Amino acid sequence: MTLKTLMSGALAAALVAGPMAAAAPAQPKEMFIPLLVYRTGPYAPSGIPIANGFVDYFTLLNERDGGINGVKLAWEECETQYKTDLGVERASPISSSRRRRWTRSPSSRWATA
Repeated sequence: MTLKTLMSGALAAALVAGPMAAAAPAQPKEMFIPLLVYRTGPYAPSGIPIANGFVDYFTLLNERDGGINGVKLAWEECETQYKTDLGVERASPISSSRRRRWTRSPSSRWATA
């Protein structure tokens, strides 16, 4: 066997096996975001438009773009009245009841302080 035959055989094997070895991992069908909002309480005048804006933006991403990189967004609102204890209390059952990948709500930074 010549070196040229050996190299062409190795190249052919690499071309056949290459796509099988580099299979992309499966993506989740949706990304869950617990949306901690404050539509009631002393901060309601600023909390209502913020909550509406998040819901509108997530809906826009799902309908116009098909989610983020093909992964749809799912969310659930939790009323916190901008109180840390309510935010922590209500975020825990939501995150444990959703057996899927989730991320932190953009407005929940104060709840982790």
